[in-house]
Amino acid sequence: MRMRPGQAEPLGASDAGAGVNFAVSAPAASTAQLCLFDEAGEPLGEVPMHKQEGVWTALVKDLPKKGVQYAYRVDGPGGWETGYR
Repeated sequence: MRMRPGQAEPLGASDAGAGVNFAVSAPAASTAQLCLFDEAGEPLGEVPMHKQEGVWTALVKDLPKKGVQYAYRVDGPGGWETGYR
């Protein structure tokens, strides 16, 4: 997978021509990873995301537009007492 920083809008996954743009708002996070899976839920890999004014982004080139599932792994200050979980 080839990747580069993406666009902060729109949030979520969106078509970016030759790739798929991913954006998630997490201003208090210290790191964020994009986790990609195939249709069966098997891991395809993890992509480090780039922070732009509180929004974490990644543009993944040559990613199929169908049959790919995704999730975000976000790290930073947290806990029940902070409101960040």
